Amino acid sequence: MRGYLAIAHLCVMVKLRESTARPLRVAALVCCMGLLLGSAGCSGFTDRTLVIIGDSITGLTAKVVEKRFSTSFEVTTNAKWGARVDEQLQAAELLAATEPDVVIINLGSNDALQDWPIEDTRAALLKMLAFFKNADCVRFTTISTSMNQESKPHKASAETINVALQAIALAQRKRPQAGLVEWDSRIQSQGVATLTSDTIHPNDAGALQLVDAYADSLASCPG
Repeated sequence: MRGYLAIAHLCVMVKLRESTARPLRVAALVCCMGLLLGSAGCSGFTDRTLVIIGDSITGLTAKVVEKRFSTSFEVTTNAKWGARVDEQLQAAELLAATEPDVVIINLGSNDALQDWPIEDTRAALLKMLAFFKNADCVRFTTISTSMNQESKPHKASAETINVALQAIALAQRKRPQAGLVEWDSRIQSQGVATLTSDTIHPNDAGALQLVDAYADSLASCPG
């Protein structure tokens, strides 16, 4: 009897925990009710956490991310329009305090658009990675080398940032297991006009492709 009461208490606590993503709460409640009724299995319920930190590109794809990953992770997205890497360091530090299992960093586009010094961008990326040293897996998203703002291409700046991202990921292959989300390769293979609305921000097709790229990269994460 005490076991049933404990499970019932857990169900109530899950219901009351509004900070948990709604699909995860629903899955947890189904799991709890199944246990109470004596049925087996709690498929679809997970306590693994995914943090995605980025700029407007991240914000525009947040709903697609939630739909894709909410049954596998409790998802937290932090997106700041127009943010460079250094301008999201404070948010990253706060998110790191929640000890997420998996982290996706999608930053650097605004560094390229502003021709920000690569030394400063690289230093900010390394500092951000250090915040998430306890994560199982960290993924850096390559930025589009086809961005064009006010008729000015930013290919050289974007390529330099992508080289820095590749070097950081290569140097950090253990813990956290760092790697890349290959967004730029999708842009180049399918066309910037196909996947973006303005050479920078993903359209509906681009959002799906970016989230597919996330999923492909996360497939090699431990756990």
